[in-house]
Amino acid sequence: MVHLSFDAGTNNFAWQGASYPIAVNATVKVMIGGVVYAILNNPDYGMTATATASNGATISPSTLPVWGNQATDPQSLSNLTHFDMYIPAVVMTECQII
Repeated sequence: MVHLSFDAGTNNFAWQGASYPIAVNATVKVMIGGVVYAILNNPDYGMTATATASNGATISPSTLPVWGNQATDPQSLSNLTHFDMYIPAVVMTECQII
């Protein structure tokens, strides 16, 4: 297995009852060579975002908090969630990471 490590943060102002229409959901795919190994999903009006592994990968943690106001906005590195992801080693022999 190959270890990937990264930090991610989420935000969702709409759950606070924002008075303007806003698209607040987001999905980030972790892909190598066109194969999806993890999906981070920040749902509309949710309090918890999810991280789901696929294609033989693992990811931890599987959830992260959704920050809901500017005081706790993940613009600060201290508000980011650290992820450890493991993907099958065979993937690294089949593609080049840039």
